[in-house]
Amino acid sequence: MIVNIHRYGAFGDVVLTTGLIRTLKQRGWTVNYFCTDRGEQVLRHNPNVNVIALDKHLPNDELDKYSKEMKMKFKADRTIDLTQSIETSLAFVPRNPEYVWTKDERAKIANRNYYEYTFEVAKEPYEVSDLRPELFFTNKEIEDASYV
Repeated sequence: MIVNIHRYGAFGDVVLTTGLIRTLKQRGWTVNYFCTDRGEQVLRHNPNVNVIALDKHLPNDELDKYSKEMKMKFKADRTIDLTQSIETSLAFVPRNPEYVWTKDERAKIANRNYYEYTFEVAKEPYEVSDLRPELFFTNKEIEDASYV
């Protein structure tokens, strides 16, 4: 079983998905991850990712077509599109109409755990232990960081 995950964001956006990646791998999925160079830096040493496909940040109106093309190219059984999942549903930004709502109005919708929401968007059941994010470093990176 092969799953393609699409998430084009900054470092933290990809870190939020690492619990999902691990859980999918444990459930027998081969995980292909489509991201920008920032995402690649987060996932570079993650043993739960089979393929990291570097992409430029595509306009939202092109994502659906591209996602379908990649599903065929990689013979994926499933696609999980996490692009804009948090930005448009939980972390309202100025381009969202909800951005001007009162704090109480926004809290009714957006007062949610990002990790749990990622699993919900992916339609994957989870245990609290699945939500833990993880990063993988080389020995050299760990050694270099100890000098900071």
